[in-house]
Amino acid sequence: MSYLDALHKARQARLCRMRAAGERPKSGRQSAASRPQPAVERQAEDARMIALQEGRTLGEDPTIFEIKALVANAFGVSAVDLERGSRKHKYLLPRMVAMHLARRLTRWSLADIGLRFGGRRHSTALNASQRVGVRRKRDRAFSAQISAIQRQLRRRGKKR
Repeated sequence: MSYLDALHKARQARLCRMRAAGERPKSGRQSAASRPQPAVERQAEDARMIALQEGRTLGEDPTIFEIKALVANAFGVSAVDLERGSRKHKYLLPRMVAMHLARRLTRWSLADIGLRFGGRRHSTALNASQRVGVRRKRDRAFSAQISAIQRQLRRRGKKR
């Protein structure tokens, strides 16, 4: 029996013992869908505390759901398309804009923003925000479009 065969046999025996004991074997890397989501109760309490400290009412910040809906409407795609893994430009640009606005207008971390856009990583949300920022500096029409979306989101927050 070779060394690799012995390792394989030992691993199989260990997995059998774990199953018999009722344990779940550890998997290697977690997928984005299986990563634990932040606790809603803790987030709500944190949001209340921050709002009280800053002297503002809770609910002024737009939700990520509202940002997705407004950006999707402005760019002519559906909010579900922003979460898909498509790299087509017609979905990519609105997704980047929505991530940028979520970073600027909410208190969510980059990791949480990435998770809410189809299980992406924090670096994807950071890159999207940076790219939109650079494009806003270069393209006045694009910047005006983003500013209009921001104004709509802020107005929505005041109506609540």
